[in-house]
Amino acid sequence: MDKRFRDTPVIRGLDLEVRAGEFVSLLGPSGCGKTTLLRIIAGLLAADRGRIRLDGADITRLPAHQRHVGVVFQNYALFPHLTVAENVAFGLRARGRPAGEVREAVARALAVRPKLLLLDEPLSALDRKLRDTMQIELRHLLRDLGITAIFVTHDQDEALVMSDRIAVMNTGCIEQFAEPAVIYTRPATPFVLDFVGTSTSLRGAVVGAGGDQIVVETAAGRVRAPGRFPVGSPVLVAVRPEHVRLGPARDDTENALDLKVRDPVFFGSKLILHFHAHGADRALAEVVPAAGAGLAAGDQVTVSWEVAATLLYPAP
Repeated sequence: MDKRFRDTPVIRGLDLEVRAGEFVSLLGPSGCGKTTLLRIIAGLLAADRGRIRLDGADITRLPAHQRHVGVVFQNYALFPHLTVAENVAFGLRARGRPAGEVREAVARALAVRPKLLLLDEPLSALDRKLRDTMQIELRHLLRDLGITAIFVTHDQDEALVMSDRIAVMNTGCIEQFAEPAVIYTRPATPFVLDFVGTSTSLRGAVVGAGGDQIVVETAAGRVRAPGRFPVGSPVLVAVRPEHVRLGPARDDTENALDLKVRDPVFFGSKLILHFHAHGADRALAEVVPAAGAGLAAGDQVTVSWEVAATLLYPAP
């Protein structure tokens, strides 16, 4: 599928297949094309190229009201002159459903029993605690009803919590489409690594290669990583912060670096240690507060992690 606004491509060569009953999130930064894609699926915007199929039927040229698709907009699209019950019942009355069925409705987008439910950041206006609660409630509700849903968000935590699969979008393309655990533990590209979660990310060059492991010289020191690149290749090595611990390497299966604390940040059940890093590099560790007790900005520490936990990419 492709879509342009004048000379600007918004959707580029995109393919997406969602399984029946699945909750899929479109995750990406503002302007990546996720809301445009949602509007195309809903029939509110036409694609320049491509087809849309729902339950095997081609709905590309059907008007929005004939697609059996429910939409929850970011601004909720409520009628201020109607009560809650009347807002909920609006979709059923528009379809000429009997009054008794109208009274039994739970929510407008669900009341019409759509084959597909589209949600455009519907929780973004809620405070954090209510939003966390609603994430779980909405996930349970849709799963109990067996409704297929596509959910647009730029909140990585929201996508990880709610989704069966996540499509990470960037500049109109899907960079990775996989289960939340795969997206987080095995990000396919540096963009996905950076957008979903945080990580130590160090640029460097390969200075040694043997078997299925390479050695990378970075500004912070040498790092070993599983993978294959020729000597001299510019690469990016990374590790998620929960894999990093304070202390020297315990054996030759671990990497170790000497780093200077820049800022310890307390998050209640965890302490995030930010370290000084060269240029665009980042270095951080997530530890329990007791492990980092007494550490302050400027302290020199040794951190270590399993070589197997190191992620490797061509330099972006």
